[in-house]
Amino acid sequence: MSMASIEQANTNGRQNATIDAVVASALQSSDRSIVEDAIALVDEVVDSMKSQLDLAKTRQFHDPDWHRRINHALRCRKRERQQLQRRLGDLKRAGYASREQMFVNCARQILDPDTFHGIWHEVRCQEGRTGFARDVSKETY
Repeated sequence: MSMASIEQANTNGRQNATIDAVVASALQSSDRSIVEDAIALVDEVVDSMKSQLDLAKTRQFHDPDWHRRINHALRCRKRERQQLQRRLGDLKRAGYASREQMFVNCARQILDPDTFHGIWHEVRCQEGRTGFARDVSKETY
């Protein structure tokens, strides 16, 4: 193995460790922008790996060990992207739920009680018509 190959392997190892740290941090984060940035980073890495595979095909590069390693790494990065997408979806849903709760709280404060409860009764009736009825006896609206 040449010195250039050893240096390239060390550089790739450091890059992978950095990407792994970014992904691990994003999966624990409650900040949507951090998760979105991690998804963009993983997308860049996946695109780069695909480009390397395409280039290897056009140059008829046959190294079974290299192909095995890059395909394994590609599958792992795609799996990480799916995990990040799920995390982003969870964060978005949590944001929507809290926004809906804020709306209900504001409506309760602004509207007179009869109007608020009349609207709330209509919501429950519409839930029943659309098949999305839920147990509202535990709700505090």
